[in-house]
Amino acid sequence: MKPEEVGYLTELDWIYSNELKEVGDSDSFAKFLAKWDYWLDASTRELKGSDWSWLSSLIADCRKKGRIIAKRYREVLLVVHVKEKHEPAMELLMPEKIIKVSLIAQEFHVPWGCAYKRMEEENARKI
Repeated sequence: MKPEEVGYLTELDWIYSNELKEVGDSDSFAKFLAKWDYWLDASTRELKGSDWSWLSSLIADCRKKGRIIAKRYREVLLVVHVKEKHEPAMELLMPEKIIKVSLIAQEFHVPWGCAYKRMEEENARKI
């Protein structure tokens, strides 16, 4: 999804997460990476479809651990106990650009797209 496709009611974080859950093989992973390229962190932009073979198990591990992650958005506290090998999966599950906007949306109780558009209007979006 391109930035210009984001509307005020777009819940991009939810869409991104659900589309990543639908990835099941190297081909669908390659399409996912191409579609979401703008939102990915620099390190995950280097991934290729063939990386799905080793990355899928790490993503599954992170999702299990995600159920016990403590999140306090006001203090921007994310406590995650994962090994260094899980970093690519964590960066794929939670791209920084998407998280920044999610935190603002959460704070002001607005849809993700509304927070994104407002940040864009204020030129506060350093994405």
